[in-house]
Amino acid sequence: MTTSYLAIIGDVIASRTIADRPAFQRRLRRTLAARNAERVSGDESPAAEDAVRAMAAKGAGALASPYTLTLGDEFQVLLRRASGCFLDLLRISADLYPERMRFALALGEIDTDLNSEQAIGMDGSAFHRARAGIDQLKADHGQCRVDGLAPQQARLVNNGLTLAFGRLDGARGSRLALAAGLLAGEPVAEIARRVGKSEQTLYKTARTADLHATVGFLRAVEDELDLVLGI
Repeated sequence: MTTSYLAIIGDVIASRTIADRPAFQRRLRRTLAARNAERVSGDESPAAEDAVRAMAAKGAGALASPYTLTLGDEFQVLLRRASGCFLDLLRISADLYPERMRFALALGEIDTDLNSEQAIGMDGSAFHRARAGIDQLKADHGQCRVDGLAPQQARLVNNGLTLAFGRLDGARGSRLALAAGLLAGEPVAEIARRVGKSEQTLYKTARTADLHATVGFLRAVEDELDLVLGI
């Protein structure tokens, strides 16, 4: 029986327009390292709330190969399960704001030995589909898609992802951080403290931007992907 994985390739939109590329590369490396650390530890800090601990624990052990910077401003990762993947991607987007990101997710197999140290040197349908997904996103000016699903699943998921990421595109960085916090199950008071906004402001943002529905949809997509992965 073959094993399926979730490959993700992330790319910076219009990266050539970034004024200070070395500084941006340092930010990119830091956020990827933080995502790997959270995945390995199953927690993000000793003071994390119970809901955040539970969410992090779902993602612990999912890394088949860690977030790795590959060519230019592109990175990739290989996961055994989807739980927590959109939390990672929203945190990366928030950390790199105001630069915009696109993410290609793909289900498939790996035909070579796994590289548990870096997400490079591996081959198989998971990465082939993710690469094709990035190319399609560039052609469509899109931000997120999933490949490797049945046709009807793909239509539902990818149209929904277009809507979900459209709610976040062009927003201030605090909206991305708020969406990530809600996806992690953090209390709004804790998110407000971290981003330097009032709770009232964040509640209003969540309501007017439909962030609770967006977060609910992203969780449902993770669950659907895990069903396909046999989790």
